[in-house]
Amino acid sequence: MNLKNYLTLLLILPLYLVAEVVVAALLILESPSIFNPVINTFTASSTSIVAGSSVDLSWTTTNAIECSGSVDWEGNKATGSGSETLTLSDVRSYTFTLTCRGEDPQNTVAKSVTVEVSDSSGSGSDIYAEDKSSYCQGSRK
Repeated sequence: MNLKNYLTLLLILPLYLVAEVVVAALLILESPSIFNPVINTFTASSTSIVAGSSVDLSWTTTNAIECSGSVDWEGNKATGSGSETLTLSDVRSYTFTLTCRGEDPQNTVAKSVTVEVSDSSGSGSDIYAEDKSSYCQGSRK
C-alpha cells in the first residue's frame, strides 16, 4: 500500500464511522416508542348513574402534544393528566372519547368510556308510576 492510499484510508475511515454513528442515532431518535402518543388511562368514576348525578372523567397521557374530547364531550383537553366532572341529566347512554396526537399530526390514539344514565327510580320508564295504586284497587262488593 502506498502512502497516498494509506492517507486516503486514514481520512475516509473516521468519516465513515461518524456517518454510521449519526445514522444509528437518528434511528434511535425516530423510534416509534419515543414519540407515539399514549393514553395510559381514561376512566369514568362510574359507568352507571342516575339522571342529574355527576361523573368524574380522568386520564393520563404520555408523549401527547394535544388532546381533545369528542362525541358527548367536546373541546380541548389537558395533556399529561387531567380530569373533569360532568353532570348528566338526560336518560341515555353517553360516550366520551379522548383523542391525543403526537409530534406527527397523523399519529393519533383514542380511548372511549361509556356511562349509562337511568331515571331516578332506577326502573326505567314506567307509564303507570303516577297512578299505580288506583290500578290495584278493584271494586269490592
